[in-house]
Amino acid sequence: MSLKTFAVSLLIASWLLAAGPSCNGFRRAGGRDDAGGEDGVSADLATVMDSGQDQPATADRPPDFEIREASAESSLAEDTSNDRGLVDSGGGDAIPDSRPDLPKKALGDPCTIAAAADCQSGFCVDGRCCSQTNCGTCESCTGVAGTCAQVVRKEDPGTCEGLQLCNQTGRCIDRITEFTIPTANTRPLGIVTGLDGNLWFVESQLNKIARINSLGSGYVEFSSPFFALREIIAVGPDRNFWFPSGDAIVRMDAGGTPAPPFMLAAGSRPFGVVAGSDGNMWFTESSSNAIGRMGTDGSNLVEYLVPTPGALPADITVGADTNLWFTEYAVGKIGRVNRVAGTVTEFPIPTFNSQPQGIALGPDGNVWFVEYGGNKVGRIDRDGVIREFPVPTGGQLLYITTGPDSNLWFTENYPNKIGRMDVNGFATEFQLPSPMGGVYHIVAGPDGNLWFTEVEGNKVGRIIP
Repeated sequence: MSLKTFAVSLLIASWLLAAGPSCNGFRRAGGRDDAGGEDGVSADLATVMDSGQDQPATADRPPDFEIREASAESSLAEDTSNDRGLVDSGGGDAIPDSRPDLPKKALGDPCTIAAAADCQSGFCVDGRCCSQTNCGTCESCTGVAGTCAQVVRKEDPGTCEGLQLCNQTGRCIDRITEFTIPTANTRPLGIVTGLDGNLWFVESQLNKIARINSLGSGYVEFSSPFFALREIIAVGPDRNFWFPSGDAIVRMDAGGTPAPPFMLAAGSRPFGVVAGSDGNMWFTESSSNAIGRMGTDGSNLVEYLVPTPGALPADITVGADTNLWFTEYAVGKIGRVNRVAGTVTEFPIPTFNSQPQGIALGPDGNVWFVEYGGNKVGRIDRDGVIREFPVPTGGQLLYITTGPDSNLWFTENYPNKIGRMDVNGFATEFQLPSPMGGVYHIVAGPDGNLWFTEVEGNKVGRIIP
C-alpha cells in the first residue's frame, strides 16, 4: 500500500467513527440510501475516496449535521398532524382516527339545558336545539327547524306570572277575570249560556234573572211576581229559559217575559232541570223524592218515585244513552231514569257520606259528578260502574261541566277555587282572586271560556281554559 493510499484510508475510518452508523441521516430500511449507494456507503464517499480529500459543502448539498437537523424538524411537523384526527402507524404514514367526535344535534332536535353543547347552535331552549339563546314573551322554541314560535292560550311560566297565560297576540293576560254585579247582594247561583250568546243567571236573593254578555258588560235584570227562585236555570228545546220556582216550573223567553208557572204538587220543591233528548223538560223534586217530566207547554206531566226514601234528588243531566242521570244528595247514590220505560235504577257511591251534588255528561261519554262531602270527582259508566278521583285541596264541591277543551271543570265552594280534571282523573286547581267569593255554579260559555258565579262575592267570573 502506498503512503498516499494509507493516508486516505485512515481519513475515511476516522470520519466514519465520528459520523455514527448512519452518516447522512437519510438511510433507508432496505440498506440502500437516497443517493443510490450500498450499505451506507454513498457515491459522495466514493468520490472522497477517489479524490483523496474531503467533499466541500455546497449550496446543493449542505453539511451532514444540517441535513439531520432538517429531518428532525420535518418529523416534528408530521407529529403535530395527529391533532386533526390522524394516528401515526409506526411507519411514518397518518391514518384516520378510529374515535371521531359524535355529530352535533341539528336545530329542532330534543336536548337538555345541561347538554346544550351537544347542539350545533350551542343553545337548548324549551327542550329543543334552538337558533337563539332564548325566546321572547309568549314564545317557545317549537317552530320549524328550532325557531321561536308564538304560544297561544297556554301557560308560559318563563314569561307570564301567576294566573296568567298567553293570548293570540303573544301577550300575557289574566286567566281569571271577575265582574262585580252592579246590584248589591244578589247571591247569584245557577248560570247558563243562552242561544242569544249571552250569559243568564239566577239572582236568588232578589228573585230575579239577570243577563250579561261575554265581555262581562250589558247587565240587565228581569223580575216577575211568578218568581220564587231556587238554583238552576236551563235552556229548553223551545229556546226558552226554564227554572224551578217554589213548587212550580217557570218558562221565560229570551226577552225576559215569563209565562204563567206550571204548578206541581204542594211541597214538591223542584231543584234541578234539564232538556231531555225526547223534547221534554225533566226535573228533580227534592222534597217529594221524585223525578218529573213535562212537555214544553206544561202538558203530559209524569213523576217517577226514587226507590230510596229521603234521597233528596238534586242535579240532573242527560247521558250518552239518552237516559236521565241524577244525584241523590242525602243517601250518596247516583240514579238513572230510563226515559222510555220510566224505570229508576240506583247506584251506591263507594265513599260514605259523599253527598253528590252536580252532575254532567263528560267528553268521554261517561257521566261525571262531584261530591260535596267526599271531596272527590266521580265517574259512572253506562253499566253503573263508579270510580272516584280525589281533589288535592278542594272542599265542598258543588257543580261540574264539560269544557271546550274536553276536560271536566268544577267549583270548590269553600276554598273558592275552580278545578279542572282530565278524563284520567288528573286534577288542577285555580285559586280565584276573591278569597271568600263562594264560587257556586259553572258553565261553558259562548266565547270558548268557562263562566261561574260567586254567591258570597256577588260576582260573575270567567276563566280561560
